[in-house]
Amino acid sequence: MIPQLQDTIPQVGRDELKSTIERIYMQKGPKKNITSRPELQIISKTKEADHERWHVKYLVDTEDYAFAYLLVPNTLKKGHKLPLILCPHPTAETGKDRVVGIYSAPAKDEQEQIGRDNRQYALDLVKRGFIAFAPDRAAYGQRRRPNGTANNKAEMVLEEQKLQLKYPGWGLTGKSIYDLQKALDMLTALDFVDSTQIGIVGHSLGAWDAILLAALDERIKATVVNAGGMVNYRPDLWKNPTALRRYLADTTRVNSLNTNANIFLMLAAPRAVLYQYSLFDSRNRGNSQLLECFRDVTNYYTILNQSKSADFNYFLHGYGHDFPLESRQLAYAWFEKRLFQNNKQKQ
Repeated sequence: MIPQLQDTIPQVGRDELKSTIERIYMQKGPKKNITSRPELQIISKTKEADHERWHVKYLVDTEDYAFAYLLVPNTLKKGHKLPLILCPHPTAETGKDRVVGIYSAPAKDEQEQIGRDNRQYALDLVKRGFIAFAPDRAAYGQRRRPNGTANNKAEMVLEEQKLQLKYPGWGLTGKSIYDLQKALDMLTALDFVDSTQIGIVGHSLGAWDAILLAALDERIKATVVNAGGMVNYRPDLWKNPTALRRYLADTTRVNSLNTNANIFLMLAAPRAVLYQYSLFDSRNRGNSQLLECFRDVTNYYTILNQSKSADFNYFLHGYGHDFPLESRQLAYAWFEKRLFQNNKQKQ
């Protein structure tokens, strides 16, 4: 039982919240139906000991293909469906390869191998019986410029400049969410995907994609945000509907991701969310304010949940900007409890 929960929350509905976030990140991009549901094109299949790795491509926009790995566990039985977890990658030139554990050369030492292990969450999840989907973000992996530089930020700037020639004012944040939604359209049509049990997990850059997609797409039932999605906590937005509406209506400024994370969390409610973070994260720009907002967020999730039980969780560790073994094991067990509980194949 959570003590001293408040009885009311700002009476601002989901549609009002969502329309603002869509205006900021999605409105200047393509219309949702500019292309039909993408068709999965299989480039190759690779058999591993416990799963099969499909290298795939699919059309996300006119003349714009995305590339990904679809990992299918060997435990999948004919006629059965398994939960799906999207695994957007962190900032890494190789994109999707990072979360699947694919490298061109062996690790130089034990420390480098540990770093690799701490990013291969797609590979870990398929080993636990999930279908895992690892796409390239625009400007990464196979969507990177030929002969591009090793500077990821510079490549993203160039990719965004190219994007804005087609969609003036649109940015890569919205582009990433749009591409993930197109991927979901495609994946939920597969006869072995349980479309009612979908999760998403991301580290760093992938963590921002995770919480934003959860905010805008209710097909996501469980979200793990690791070392990203930091919150610039604004108590007035959680407690005062007038202040919240004033914030939502303000079109004169560019709202920061960290402040907008308050709204992302509201939109993700009352679905399951797990935030994992280190107070020693080198990427933290000042106070992340996770602890300060925990009571308000938990209260919000509890009131919106008919069972009066909030499914909003934190795990704080001391490893810095990382996804260490303890955090990953917790995340995987957390997903299993939420996504396999109604899945007959795992019972």
